[in-house]
Amino acid sequence: MENDQVQISSRHRIDKQRLDDLDTLIATLSPMIAADGGHLSLEAADVETGEVVLILSGACSACAISGTSTTEALQRILPSRLSWVTRVEVVTIEAADDYLLGTGGFVPKTSPPRDSG
Repeated sequence: MENDQVQISSRHRIDKQRLDDLDTLIATLSPMIAADGGHLSLEAADVETGEVVLILSGACSACAISGTSTTEALQRILPSRLSWVTRVEVVTIEAADDYLLGTGGFVPKTSPPRDSG
């Protein structure tokens, strides 16, 4: 019984370390995304299967290139930095007013005021 407890305890430490490393990496990447008005957060992580689900929101959700460039970058960076990560899914959450943010890669064009006279 004691050997089983040691294995469980050891496994728990490895899982916790993996999640801590993932949190640290997300904290490192977040300011780059925030600089363009976006927000990156962890939705789920399975340390046994290596599957990670991230949420991309804010201005990034309204930006046309976030679906490709940012997603592809995250799908490349996480497995290259964390050997246990096998799959990265990036879910974009778009709020109804995200297009109004106008920061970063997506800046809405406004029409000049019309001359009423």
